[in-house]
Amino acid sequence: MQLDLEFLRRLRAAELAAWQAHFPLDAAGALLEVGAGAGYQAAALADSLARVAAIDLPSSAYASAQIFPVRAYDGQSFPFADGEFDYVYTSHVLEHVTDLDHFLSETGRVLRAGGYAIHVVPTPAWRLWTVLAHYPALPAVIYRRLMDRSDAEMHDAEIGGGRKSLHQLALGALFAPAHGETGNRFTEPFYFRRQYWRKVFAANGWHVTGCHSLGLFYTGYMLCGARLSLSMRAKIAKIAGSASTCFILQRMV
Repeated sequence: MQLDLEFLRRLRAAELAAWQAHFPLDAAGALLEVGAGAGYQAAALADSLARVAAIDLPSSAYASAQIFPVRAYDGQSFPFADGEFDYVYTSHVLEHVTDLDHFLSETGRVLRAGGYAIHVVPTPAWRLWTVLAHYPALPAVIYRRLMDRSDAEMHDAEIGGGRKSLHQLALGALFAPAHGETGNRFTEPFYFRRQYWRKVFAANGWHVTGCHSLGLFYTGYMLCGARLSLSMRAKIAKIAGSASTCFILQRMV
């Protein structure tokens, strides 16, 4: 499905404000955002911080929509010196990282002593509602997959290659795909639990100093989009659960 980037920007801005209400940043601080996408959050943070740097993979789907300088990196080593930042921030990134141990090690490397890592991650509630929203969104999902198949056929005609059959595409569309790198479409909610993240952080030498629900309801398919206001999404989240959680971390001494 096509993402409404303006609506996504508004969602992320609301999440940014929500966690900063619990954890205000020092205006003199330097922050690195990893997985910055179009740079919307980095740009917002740059308005109140002395220095903000942003990096992402060159393959980022948002590369063409950047509004802030986002430096491409190799997905392995953060291109900065040891102890260069007061904060490292990620938003809906950790679940996509294949080697979390290395990623968290790099995070610690570029942080000064006493610095903070701030990670916004999806919740089991987000995963559950995204699975349920898959079916109302199914016509658009199938249409998008057919268009992708058509594009692939043109590419295959040029270079010679295989493609998925309509049967395979249909079966794949019937079930909501996995979102992240850990688990599968059925076990993923387990890996989005707070207890799981706390275990991962502790195993890598991080202490959780704060853990906050960000209080907005939405799904991976953005059903209703901007037609459902942020205030209404906040009310729904009180019943259906928040889509995201923010962890504030420091290295264990």
